[in-house]
Amino acid sequence: MKIVNTSKELTEYLNHLSPTQTIGFVPTMGALHDGHLSLLSKAIEGNDVVICTVFVNPTQFNEKSDFDSYPKVLDADIELLNTIKVDVLFAPSVAQIYPEGTNDIPFYDIGALENVLEGEHRPGHFQGVCHIIDVFLNMLKPTSIYMGEKDIQQIAVVQKLIEINDHSTLLVPCVTLREESGLAMSSRNRRLSVQGKINAAMFNKSLCHIRDLQKEKNFLTLKKEAEEMMKAVGFTPEYIALCNANTLEELSDFDQDIPMRLIAASFIEGVRLIDNIAI
Repeated sequence: MKIVNTSKELTEYLNHLSPTQTIGFVPTMGALHDGHLSLLSKAIEGNDVVICTVFVNPTQFNEKSDFDSYPKVLDADIELLNTIKVDVLFAPSVAQIYPEGTNDIPFYDIGALENVLEGEHRPGHFQGVCHIIDVFLNMLKPTSIYMGEKDIQQIAVVQKLIEINDHSTLLVPCVTLREESGLAMSSRNRRLSVQGKINAAMFNKSLCHIRDLQKEKNFLTLKKEAEEMMKAVGFTPEYIALCNANTLEELSDFDQDIPMRLIAASFIEGVRLIDNIAI
């Protein structure tokens, strides 16, 4: 695996590739786990060259404390990446990506996605996501980008970015990898205590509770029950939303005539987790 830290090194590598070679791209913020490896495996299966980025992007954090506490373990990430056939790791510094600072990034018109769910609770977050993905897509010009469905709204945002900026890259959504307990794999799980991680399994179980009883009770009732289940083990729920799976428009109650998705965010031990399931 080749490790590069600057756009110049990356460009030099890309210039040596054949125009017919396909590039699979997996963007990450590091603290890699099996969920990331599953994305990379998909990329390896479908492409000639696979590039992984590790970059903790400051413009997508609402709180500096959250950025500061986000796990940064590049040496461990490199060790893990060496276990599979990744061709290039691009691990730039903040100064490399933001040479003029982070205050004046472009505005991306992503429509309603900007202000619902994660957009509502993390103002400006998706502008930061759009900027870093736009930068990477312009640098790499990958054939495909692989992203996990745990961040379902992020997938919708990046798809919108690809459309509005006319990128030729194909976005490939990949299923969420979970612990045996049902907890969605996340770099943030590293910040939980042993007991906290056990308790965090209730997040997914509470969403499954709503899904499994949707024909017996209305959504509002089941939402309250799920929130109580989470609170009982130490969660502070932020939101649980029932959405049209295609548009992410929020629904007031179950509608069996359209595909639906439960999307949620909650805090435990000061760590903010997100999850979603199809219902």
